[in-house]
Parts: sequence; structure tokens; C-alpha cells
Amino acid sequence: MKKGRIKGAIGAAVLGTALVLGGCQGASGAFKTQEYVSDNDIFRAVLPEGMEQTDMRFQTNSALMMLDGGDDKNLQVVVFGGGKENAIPGQEAAADLNGYKESVNSYIEKNIPGLKLTWDKDNSESREGMDQCISAEGTAEISGSKAKVYGLYMENENSYYGGVAFGGRGEIASVKKVMSIQPGEVGTRETTGMDFIYGMTAVLDKVNNSNMLELKKTMEDMEGVKSTDLTSIERQAAANLLSSWSISNKASLLETVSGLCGDKGHNADALSVLERYGSDPSESRDAFISSLESNGVSDKEKIYMLAVYDARAAFGDRALMGWDLSRAVSVLEMGYAAGFLTYDEAVSQATEVAKLAQTTFSSWEEFNQSYLYGYSYWSEEDLEDPSSSAAERAQMVKSLTESSASPFRVDWNISL
Repeated sequence: MKKGRIKGAIGAAVLGTALVLGGCQGASGAFKTQEYVSDNDIFRAVLPEGMEQTDMRFQTNSALMMLDGGDDKNLQVVVFGGGKENAIPGQEAAADLNGYKESVNSYIEKNIPGLKLTWDKDNSESREGMDQCISAEGTAEISGSKAKVYGLYMENENSYYGGVAFGGRGEIASVKKVMSIQPGEVGTRETTGMDFIYGMTAVLDKVNNSNMLELKKTMEDMEGVKSTDLTSIERQAAANLLSSWSISNKASLLETVSGLCGDKGHNADALSVLERYGSDPSESRDAFISSLESNGVSDKEKIYMLAVYDARAAFGDRALMGWDLSRAVSVLEMGYAAGFLTYDEAVSQATEVAKLAQTTFSSWEEFNQSYLYGYSYWSEEDLEDPSSSAAERAQMVKSLTESSASPFRVDWNISL
């Protein structure tokens, strides 16, 4: 049986990794084990020692770990772990562990072109600290090469964990004996200025299932990533910037960011709307509503105008700046992903925006509330309407705030 090494995409969009398929090797003897700790200690996986580890954090409390045994071990493992609400990027939350297992397998198969996984029946297992555990064995095939595959999927009250190992018969037999995944001590890593920057876009990252800055940087730092994989990300990011922002190059990107941080964002536009209706900060909310109704303002218009009124009442002239500054950082991150900025340029510019946020607001609570008012203004949807996307964003902020690995645990006044 030939031994092949192919390039697959394991990531929120494309994250290159090599997968070895060579199923004709025999038993390789007992493995010494090692505990591999995921990014931000979201989970810990016990597997054969000495494997090369690459991590990516999809969300604050959801991560992916890739482990490569190299040429001396015909073994590769992909491990997922995270909160049930966003355990697998780009997919709806699984209804149960069986649904999660299918999501993991589908994600891997979808992101490695030509890969076909064939599974035998599931086995129910018992693992310490887990409410339920399923394992499965099967075969992986791609480009005429085959390998054994072993999957382990577990859940506790709040999280799902899954690992899929590819290798020869001997390697998989050993992995079955030693593989385990356990929750880590989430959030124990010391926070940095980059965590603050990621916090500013945490809600949008949750919507998009990834942070484009972290995704592309991870790919660039990995060995053996195909240039076509990076090109794919750059084209996607450039297309998004053009369609959503009319940004086509570095100059227009920086001009947009400057405007969002100055007088060309939604904050300035929204405050001018209040001025057109003669509203001033001393006017009561009820009086403002009466004024809108007497001027024949539609219910749709009333929603976003009240959002601006409430934002100004809370934050004065800073009303929607949380929304504008969050979008400014997102544009910079997308600009790096599109190739308009270097990583250092994007981080430097994002740091300046973060400093402005620190001087504009006094806490994550203020910043996020301003962000939500801005989203309500932009979407023309009511934050109090449970069926609206605005209320959905508000729930995202709440769940991120309450998460054990909340992006908003970073000291608001951290040195940048």
C-alpha cells in the first residue's frame, strides 16, 4: 500500500494541514503518552508523546488542535472542544452527542477534498467526568490511499469534545488504549493586548465562527500550508471588503478605518438624525416618542431612532462609538486577511483603535451596550423584540460575558 501525504483544510475557512494515509503498517509497539493543552486551556488531550501541535481558537471557548506524528509515526489527530452552542465552526449547535459526532466527521470530510470516511457501528463508553461518550472505528480513503480511523466523542453539561485519529493499524490500536480528552482550566492564560483586540470583535467573530486575523496568521505560521489555501482566504476577504465596504486597496481601507474612528461612522450619522428632529439631551423619552409620532415617523424608523436616543442618553456624543470601533477593528483584521496589510500593520492600527475605545468607554459593559445600540440602529431592529436579530446579538453578548472563558475578562485598562 502506498503512503501518501495530502494537504487538507481544517479551519473556519481554510486551515492547511497534512494528513498521512498509509494503512498497511503493522503494530508499532506501545506509545509513551503526553498531555497536549489546547489554546487557552479549553481542553487537554492525552495522546502519544512527541507529536507536533498546532492550535486554533474558533471562539473564546471553542478550539481545534491538530497533532502530527511526523514521518516516524504514521499518525495524525484532530481534536475539537468547546461550548455546546458553538462547538463546530459554521454549523448549528448539535441537538445531542450523536449530532455532534456527525458534525465533527462531516466537518473533517468536507474540509479535506476527496476524503471519504467509512464508519463501523458506534460503541457506548464510560469516561470519568463525562455524561456520555461514543467511540467509532472505520476507514479513511483518499487518492487511492487508505488508513484506519478512530473517533472519540464526549459531552458534559456545558461542552462537547471530539477527537479523530488517522493512522496505520498499530498506531490506531495504541491510540484507542490511551486517547482521552478532558476539560482544561479555561481562561488560566495571562491576558494580553491582543486579547483586548479580539474582545472588541468577539460578537462578530461568534457570528462568523472565526477571527480572520487569527485564522490567517495561524496558516502563515504553519509549515507546509499550500499557497493556494492562503490565496483562497485572501480572495474571500477581499471580496467581502469590496461588497460590504467598497474597499479595494490599502488606501481605501485605512480611509474607512479613519472615518469609523472619526466623524464618518454611524455614530455621527445617528446623532445628526436626532438633530434633524430637534431632539436635545434634556428631552424625555416619552416626549421624543410623541414628537416622532406627530411627525408621522413609521414604526420601523421609530425603532432605530429610539436606539439612538437611548444610546445618547447613556453615553452622550459617544452614543454608537462602540459599534463603530468594533467594526474598525474587524475591517483591519479583514484587511490583513485580504493581503492589504501586513500582520504588524494590522495589529498596530488595531491597537490604536483599542486605545481609543479605552478612552471613550470605561468598561466592557459600556462598550458592548454601545455596540448593541449601534447594531439596532444599523439593522433597524428592536433589542427588546425576542424574534429580532438585534435581540440575538444581545444574547450573544450575554453568553460571551457569562462564559468561563469570556473575552471580556480582560482588564479594560490593560496596557496596550
